[in-house]
Amino acid sequence: RVQFGLEDWEERLIASDPGFTEPSPTSRLDAFFPDDESLRFTEYNAETPAGAGYNDALSTVFYGLPVMRRFLRRYDVRPLPARHGVLRGLLDAYEQRAGRREPPSIAILDWRDVPTFSEFLLFRDYFRDQGIACEIVDPREVEYRNGRLQAGDFAISLVYKRVLLSELVSREGIDTPVLRAVRDRAVCMVNPVQCKLLHKKTSLGRAERRAERRPVRRRGVARHRGAHPLDPAGGGAAHHIPRGAGGSDPVHAPVARASGPQAQR
Repeated sequence: RVQFGLEDWEERLIASDPGFTEPSPTSRLDAFFPDDESLRFTEYNAETPAGAGYNDALSTVFYGLPVMRRFLRRYDVRPLPARHGVLRGLLDAYEQRAGRREPPSIAILDWRDVPTFSEFLLFRDYFRDQGIACEIVDPREVEYRNGRLQAGDFAISLVYKRVLLSELVSREGIDTPVLRAVRDRAVCMVNPVQCKLLHKKTSLGRAERRAERRPVRRRGVARHRGAHPLDPAGGGAAHHIPRGAGGSDPVHAPVARASGPQAQR
């Protein structure tokens, strides 16, 4: 853990057991296409990955566009829904911790003024459509008393944490009601504090250095590695994925996967 440069408060919080095995039930790899030949990874977002709700909403919007109707005449297009995967990750963690299967009461936790608040609304409505009680909650609105975390009259059993831990601690302190409830195992929080180890920018560099110890992995790293200007401070490198062996060049879109004879041209 020393290699990740954890803050003192991170060390203290990581020591608590979240009650489930996966340190990042929800995560996202950030990548970009620098040219037509490669894909480079710049970050593993293991703490508060956004975008799944927007992905599903945009899929619906795209399907209704006239240009997509013309596109569908030539290509086979299938949406790649994401919200159900987020919910599954939340429920799996909650069931592991509780030791039984029961519907939780979910609080989507973040500040009210963040630009991603609109996505919280998408998730709230989706969770409610699945029969799960859910509210969007600002960390400053919660109370922890008598072993229960509450936002007004809403009793919280599962925190879908979208607030950054560093912001939460800097604004509210390490003894904020949410973190006290987590330490006391009064609530389940996803992603847990343990996600900080993976979320640190040095995680890709650490994985690369471990791979260097074995010849087979070292060759794989050498093949897929690419330099990145943000790398020197973090000690890692962006990861490079070349075009497929057959030279295929699939149609890339943020909300759908297209296939068919024309999609490979």
